[in-house]
Amino acid sequence: MRYFRFKALTSDSPLLAILLSFTILIYFTIPLYADETGGSLFDSDDAFFSDDLNTLIQEEGESSEKTDGAASQNMSFYVDNGDGTVTAILTGLMWQKGDTHNDVKRDWKASLHYCNQLKLAGHSDWRMPTRNELQSLVSPMQVNPAIDQKIFNHCKSDWYWLDSGDEKNDENADFIHFYNAREGSTHQDASACIRCVRSNSNATE
Repeated sequence: MRYFRFKALTSDSPLLAILLSFTILIYFTIPLYADETGGSLFDSDDAFFSDDLNTLIQEEGESSEKTDGAASQNMSFYVDNGDGTVTAILTGLMWQKGDTHNDVKRDWKASLHYCNQLKLAGHSDWRMPTRNELQSLVSPMQVNPAIDQKIFNHCKSDWYWLDSGDEKNDENADFIHFYNAREGSTHQDASACIRCVRSNSNATE
């Protein structure tokens, strides 16, 4: 019965017959394709574009990670002047780089005298660092020593004297331990390390 109705409808309209034939072809082709491939025709296209998008996102992510990593590795807060000194970019302070002078540690007054008499890299205005200045070198995020080891690669994990500016106290002096950035105070006759500093025009205390 449906065949005769279909024939009656299409006999007078060839265009309608073509459209109906195409619809029937699509109707039967899609299930056959799904049975053979285990998926559907449209899902296949969707999967294609989805895979490409995921790949693109993954590649972009990896590229971003590599860029960020390279930036982190190349970024430094210090400039090695190549003359035994290091300049801190954020503070403008110039620091004594080496630690060979700390092979024999000194008491506080001897360390103060050492810095005041130091002549290094053409400069003679070296001094003992203040608390804030010495704190700017260390980081609690690093240990043994708590300092940038790429720049200060021979730094000792030991006590380092600082100038607290307390002229009334003739017995004790303050220090920062470069193992873990811990601060403390001890008698001035104790022995510790020293890292001398000098001020540039951009230095801050």
